Amino acid sequence: GLVRFRIQHISDPFNETQPLYRTGIAVGDYPIDHHHRKNPEAPQHLGFYPIPSFSVPLGALIPAQAHGLVVAEKAISVSNVVNGTTRLQPCVLLIGQAAGTLAALATKRKDLQAALVPVRTVQRALLTSGAYLMPYADVTPAHPHFMAIQRIGATGMLRGKGQPNAWANRTWFYPDSTIATGQFLSAIPPALLGIKERDQADPNALLTIEGSLRWLYLLRQRAASFSKNNIPQWDVAKISELAQANWKGWQLNDFSLQRPITRSELAVLLDSLLDPFSNYPVNHQGVIQL
Repeated sequence: GLVRFRIQHISDPFNETQPLYRTGIAVGDYPIDHHHRKNPEAPQHLGFYPIPSFSVPLGALIPAQAHGLVVAEKAISVSNVVNGTTRLQPCVLLIGQAAGTLAALATKRKDLQAALVPVRTVQRALLTSGAYLMPYADVTPAHPHFMAIQRIGATGMLRGKGQPNAWANRTWFYPDSTIATGQFLSAIPPALLGIKERDQADPNALLTIEGSLRWLYLLRQRAASFSKNNIPQWDVAKISELAQANWKGWQLNDFSLQRPITRSELAVLLDSLLDPFSNYPVNHQGVIQL
């Protein structure tokens, strides 16, 4: 496939050199289960290798050589080890939904090339259908900010915490938790925010609503320099004014600048006033295309 989904992408998605989680189009939570003990000659160290829940990358559904073909079921591009988890029916059903969505979008192109359909276009269509891109167990489609959290999660600007647990692997977003400034900044690639600005921040201080607005201003400035989309240049006062005016409409409460912001509030703020999901497109390897 355009990518090969490996155990490293699942076990430590945010530190892997290929950030394939940014291209997620389906999710799974089953353990690595190969029934390998039935074959004494097979490697025995992989039994229930600890993994969190995971996102299946779009590129695993697209053959690298054959054109006019989208694959699904057990034919997707994964390692032998990863096949031990992606083979389960819930994951397979979601992969099928993604494959059908990709195929439908490809037919709208004159060249009919699935590989040329933008990753974000496929993800956006799936989200509209109520599908998961990121496997957050504590943010269901019933959550008022489900789509914003899914989009921001797919950018990597806010990251979940994986929890391997035998038959019930999970990844948590912790929507109501606060976040330290350093933790927030560590997830933002250097190309999107200057080092000088980072060095002036107290990494241990909890990020406040006011602090979030200042970082949003700097992120918008940098995004305007490379994004193909038209990003108006707003100062901090304008961004604060817009946030306050829309806070209740975003189904958020208590717009107090000095209080720590929650992770779900930060996701909504980033999604609404920066829109990195649209302004930071990614390729099938999950690399941001500047």
